[in-house]
Amino acid sequence: MANALDESVRVTVTALRGSSELFGHSYSLEPGKGDESKSFVGTPAKVRVSIQNGRTVTRDYSVPVSCESPEVNVTIEPDEILITNGCVSS
Repeated sequence: MANALDESVRVTVTALRGSSELFGHSYSLEPGKGDESKSFVGTPAKVRVSIQNGRTVTRDYSVPVSCESPEVNVTIEPDEILITNGCVSS
């Protein structure tokens, strides 16, 4: 979870697989700061990110077979919310 904004932000992240919630946590992030203190087991099919100003995005989440240790990476940008799997493709 990373905040690339010039202001503090409160963010809630929910990771879902079918009707099961694998992870749900709220973060308060200072400008330019991140938080990697929370983790979960399992690979979600969808990730929902809600920020304090009312913006919410839900993205399908997938991991390539070649990825040995996927992570859910969320970055709050000024114009978008990025959700990636953390795998490097060559």
